[in-house]
Amino acid sequence: MGIDGSGKSSLANKTKEILLNYGIKSKYVWGGYNLFALRPIVKMARNVVTRKHDPFKDYSLYHSYLKKLGRRKFIFKIYKYLLLLEYLIEILIKIRIPLWLGKNIIADRYIFDTATNISSNYDFSFEEYKRLIDDLLRLCPMPDIVYFVDIPEEVALKRKRDIPSLEYLINRRKYYKKIPNYYNVITLDGLDNLDNLTGFIDKNIKAFFNRLTIKRE
Repeated sequence: MGIDGSGKSSLANKTKEILLNYGIKSKYVWGGYNLFALRPIVKMARNVVTRKHDPFKDYSLYHSYLKKLGRRKFIFKIYKYLLLLEYLIEILIKIRIPLWLGKNIIADRYIFDTATNISSNYDFSFEEYKRLIDDLLRLCPMPDIVYFVDIPEEVALKRKRDIPSLEYLINRRKYYKKIPNYYNVITLDGLDNLDNLTGFIDKNIKAFFNRLTIKRE
């Protein structure tokens, strides 16, 4: 997990290579939220609420309209539950069913990222954010290992061209940085080079396998 441009996808693919070196096949999945069935509804709602403001032209104005939607408690509650319902269906298809079939999954983004996007868009308090994560953890498969790739917003913005603004990243990173205080998450320095990060993950996964072996014995 981590903000856009932090290097999650590169590390997810490196992790797949690491597991293969241990003789373990795994499946890479994008575990973030993709709109499918609700796309027309969400698009219509955002057109009404944000008045068709483009986040790439003026993210502050766009975000202010999203926050207004978040304050419409009844409407937003229905909207949020519809989003989460569709996301849970995605998790069922992408992750839960493959796990049932004995697959090993590497998720590029997961529930932490989805909770961060929702919380950032609609200006949740940290208490609301944590409650959303806890709800998703109860309903979704619990990951064995979670990595948070942390990186300064200015660096991430230079890495990718499809990020609306620096403010967009700042809003999200402040939520992400709270997560390791409450959950079993390993923080990685996204400024470190890929070889060093890959080596750290390799050692970490090896230690995880050793703990599993000890428990079985």
